[in-house]
Amino acid sequence: MVKIEITQEQMEVINDYLEGKIGMFTATEHQMKVMSGIIESASALLKELDAYNELDDDSDTIKWYLAKYEAQK
Repeated sequence: MVKIEITQEQMEVINDYLEGKIGMFTATEHQMKVMSGIIESASALLKELDAYNELDDDSDTIKWYLAKYEAQK
């Protein structure tokens, strides 16, 4: 499997998202740019692994991507 790399800045944005501190309409332009990069990476890995059945009920690729990242540690 591809090694997932998440920078400190990306992790901060992910945590803010998961804690509900930012969302689609409340994130800054920079946060949205970082989030877009995370979503692109997560979507590419999801497709590569054909792991759509691993998504939870809300189909949150960011949660799935973070879980994959943590599992590789």
